[in-house]
Amino acid sequence: MQQSVLIVPAEAELVLTNNLPAQLTSLIGREQEVEAVCSLLLRDDVRLLTLAGAGGSGKTRLGLEVAKRLLTEFADGG
Repeated sequence: MQQSVLIVPAEAELVLTNNLPAQLTSLIGREQEVEAVCSLLLRDDVRLLTLAGAGGSGKTRLGLEVAKRLLTEFADGG
């Protein structure tokens, strides 16, 4: 039986798989909000965080950026 061998270049990046949609643009000008939300989600006493605002204000985009940044903290999705 023939065995297959996968050769990966040493400089290859580790790619984390997830179910987040790919973002076509970078998030600009919301670093303070991203850091605040990340900080809150990492607290032991916070179980739920609601992003509120007018339609079109960027709640979903902010949430997706935070989710991307915290992938390693919540590896199982929880």
